[in-house]
Amino acid sequence: MERRNLFLRIVGFSILASVVYGIVHDMITAHYCPAYFLPPHHVIIIDTEVPFFLALIWGVVATFWMGAIFGAMVGTCAVAGRLPLLPFPRFKKMLIRCLVITFILAMVALIGVHLIGDIAKAQSTSVIEEDRRLVVAAVTHGVSYFVSAVSGIFLCIWAVVVRFKLARSNETAESR
Repeated sequence: MERRNLFLRIVGFSILASVVYGIVHDMITAHYCPAYFLPPHHVIIIDTEVPFFLALIWGVVATFWMGAIFGAMVGTCAVAGRLPLLPFPRFKKMLIRCLVITFILAMVALIGVHLIGDIAKAQSTSVIEEDRRLVVAAVTHGVSYFVSAVSGIFLCIWAVVVRFKLARSNETAESR
């Protein structure tokens, strides 16, 4: 029962944290380039071009599944086998750290690619502003997806390592 509860808490918190991250991330990118969230780049989920609503809907749709998948993976690594369970507060803290790092890297990408676009725009008259913004938004999302995937794999490995360390410290304490 304790294992199942921990697993469900990890999956639930992963989904919640991913959705919050997605909404915050998309609030920035949807205001920067609403066209990125519209056809032909994405399907219409709600009939609006308002950046706030685009960010809300896409922030949920594009992230809840990633939170569920990686939550299930990390949850399995946190509870499977005979090792001590991963303490939930440690997981929460590490997941938040990973999301903060992901957000920082995504925003660095947004600013960096935007500035590179400024240089290209200054050197050419053929750079169209909307196209530049679409590229910046796409790169920013790509960075988020990539770093999130790496973070999910890292969290799985980290969970197992923490559990082995807990088992070793328990063995050391019992041998005294």
